[in-house]
Amino acid sequence: MHIDNKSIKINTGVSVQPKKFDKKKGRIKSTSEAVKVDNLIIDSCLTAINEIFVRYRLQHKTLTPDLFLREYHNPPHYVDFYAWMDQKLKDRLKAKEITVSSERHQRVF
Repeated sequence: MHIDNKSIKINTGVSVQPKKFDKKKGRIKSTSEAVKVDNLIIDSCLTAINEIFVRYRLQHKTLTPDLFLREYHNPPHYVDFYAWMDQKLKDRLKAKEITVSSERHQRVF
């Protein structure tokens, strides 16, 4: 792939003989289970790449080659709000900052 006319290569960890790779589809030619797993790995890498491009486009941010590589190799951890809120309520209850009835009332999700 290219960003700002700079070629960027991503190592998927999948290796295959060139004659067994379909360049048009971007997949390995075969129906064996091992090839299915390798194609899933390729799909996973492509999904991660696409998510980075979409996230930057939606945030109107400029994506540079160095920034892309940093994002790809160190994906941000997104916080699950509901899991965070659940833990906060449990912590507050344990610390006796709120009562059981208050905890139930605040647990609207």
